[in-house]
Amino acid sequence: MDFKKEKYIKIILYIISRCTHKENLGKTVISVLLYFIDFNYYELYGESLTNEIYLKSRIGVVPKHFNENMNQLIRSHNLYYRQEVYYYYLIKRYYLRQIPLFNFTKEEQMVIDHVIY
Repeated sequence: MDFKKEKYIKIILYIISRCTHKENLGKTVISVLLYFIDFNYYELYGESLTNEIYLKSRIGVVPKHFNENMNQLIRSHNLYYRQEVYYYYLIKRYYLRQIPLFNFTKEEQMVIDHVIY
């Protein structure tokens, strides 16, 4: 059960591209969306979409490889972030530099869109 890094990164980029209108789209929201996408896909098809490991923390579930992959995307200039105020909290809002092409299967696309929307 190897971690599917390319699929994981594509899902992160897809989430950010489809949810830029959401004011609370920070690290925590993206992490939760990743968890529910993986969980729902596993529930429907019996296999994990990304094989990510999710760790329990005081703020909920945290993907093990999240920070490492987000830092890689920032270093490779696919993403940038800004610290923004959301109500009384300071969150990292992520933005795409350009929208990539996504080649998800019909089943993957259905599960991802169901979680996001």
